[in-house]
Amino acid sequence: MKKVRWIIFGMLVALLAGCSGKKTAETSADAKNAESTDGKNTLDFVDAHGERYTVEINEAVAKNPYDKALFVKNENKISYEDKKYTSRLGVDVSVFQGDIDWEQVKAAGYEFAILRIGYRGYGEEGTLNADEKFEQNMENARKAGIDVGVYFFSQAVNEEEAKEEADFVLEHLKGQELQMPVVYDPEHILEDEARTDGVTGEQFTQNAKVFCKEIEKAGYDAMIYSNMLWEAYELDLEKLLDYPVWYADYEELPQTPYRFSMWQYSSTGSVPGIEGNVDLNIQLLKKYRLQQKEQRLKLGDRWQNSGRILVQWNGAPIHPSTVTNWFHTFILNSDLPDIHLHSMRHTNITLQIAGGIPLTTVAARAGHA
Repeated sequence: MKKVRWIIFGMLVALLAGCSGKKTAETSADAKNAESTDGKNTLDFVDAHGERYTVEINEAVAKNPYDKALFVKNENKISYEDKKYTSRLGVDVSVFQGDIDWEQVKAAGYEFAILRIGYRGYGEEGTLNADEKFEQNMENARKAGIDVGVYFFSQAVNEEEAKEEADFVLEHLKGQELQMPVVYDPEHILEDEARTDGVTGEQFTQNAKVFCKEIEKAGYDAMIYSNMLWEAYELDLEKLLDYPVWYADYEELPQTPYRFSMWQYSSTGSVPGIEGNVDLNIQLLKKYRLQQKEQRLKLGDRWQNSGRILVQWNGAPIHPSTVTNWFHTFILNSDLPDIHLHSMRHTNITLQIAGGIPLTTVAARAGHA
């Protein structure tokens, strides 16, 4: 019996060593990456125009955990299911989709929508503008029972403008509840000169951090929109480990070696209730998130949207002492050496350092300066 207790204890250590939330550097089960002559892993990918690139993979960034063989395509719909993850479909829209029949969208099997809330012009003045259909889409999508998030098309050239964009989003949200994140969407303007043409990757990264921090301060979840070119050449993903990624890639399978939460897999989709082409997305959900969603729908107004992983029956956060007290009782009853739960955090850090993770990355994961 004591042997079993030691096994459980060892599993706890291993679990904490491997759990850094969004920041864990996992390896994709089926990654097909090349190894360069200096022993570093590289990735070959193509962009939306068919141009080919080879880049070094950043081993300090959390890896794509999905098995590509389990992405199943049925006409213009994609699904995914494994032991840890499930999926659901959604769209992202703006004024360009016109008037949308959200009841038809819902009936067609699309469960979420990311709505453009606004954009900054790419001209020299860089004015901020609200999407003309945002409020209409917000109201009607929610009436149809569709989960909603928003995105802002950014052309910020510095941190001040990124904060201005975040403030604009919050002003237009007016405190409304969202079921999906607020997404920061920085993009290049390929067909014209743009105010962001001279902005460096380092500056884009800083802009993303500032925007996301302001959004989180207001109580919303933040997310960053990206594609393989931006992950390879613009954004410093090591500095953005706290934020999930909405990844755009129109190849048959996602090419990124890095973790993402949503995949925009088509820009030419067709959905009942929406005229013309529309972007299609698949959200990858850990199965406990799906269970929480079902409980939230069941409880209605009684559900507390704390955003935590470990919650009580009604979504309220578990008090920190609940886990600490359980751990202390487990140690005593199992006749194991006296150890505090916080010490497991130090074990986690030690194992990361021993595994060759850069100290700056370890410090960021641990929340230290």
